[in-house]
Amino acid sequence: MKPKIIFLTVLLAALCTGCGKPPEQSLVQPTQAQTESIPTAPPTEAAAENPASGNELFTLAKLNGTVSDFTQTGCIVAPTHEDGDVAAGPAPGYEDSWEQISVVYDSGCRFQYAYSNPQTGEVRYEDASVSDVKKQATIIVWGEYDSGNVVHADRVFLYRMVR
Repeated sequence: MKPKIIFLTVLLAALCTGCGKPPEQSLVQPTQAQTESIPTAPPTEAAAENPASGNELFTLAKLNGTVSDFTQTGCIVAPTHEDGDVAAGPAPGYEDSWEQISVVYDSGCRFQYAYSNPQTGEVRYEDASVSDVKKQATIIVWGEYDSGNVVHADRVFLYRMVR
């Protein structure tokens, strides 16, 4: 257990290094593949129902985390654990050693990309489909837990951070 905690601490420290610096002070300039821009697609038909900010999107969620397996009817998620201002999730390839929660897509479940700018808090949405849910995708799930600790999803957001 202690090696896992040390590994997660080192991983989080490595990922958070430089988080407070403006982009122009970064030592390494991101490549086009590392940086996405907010798409200019037309808003989805249910834009009024989407949260205006990233904080609201996460507040309304029943679950958020990393997809470790998926099918057309649901997925398995390694949830993100939050402790104050710190959030931790499994490193790529280690999802199976993390807690797992089953998600079942209800009929009529809606899928959307949520492109969030953490500097401004702005979130833009774009329609997605069940086929867009892949391993290691970060998702935010709206729905309800049943007595077997399975989330029945009515909305799934594929979360992406952008500039």
